[in-house]
Amino acid sequence: RYFVMEKSAEQTQDIPEDLRAGDWRFQWFRADGTVNTEADLATCSACHRQRRGRDYLYTFHELREAE
Repeated sequence: RYFVMEKSAEQTQDIPEDLRAGDWRFQWFRADGTVNTEADLATCSACHRQRRGRDYLYTFHELREAE
């Protein structure tokens, strides 16, 4: 599986305000490229909202420490 973040103010309007992480939209995909509709994207948003002051992003080093 792989995870994608896309930044686009227009595409986040359908996301409830309490689940938004700025202008970022999240999606999990399966290895074959199909969308994983069972993914819990609210968890992704909750984690990234903690990084509001850094445009909701983590550095590679920070991600490695979280593993």
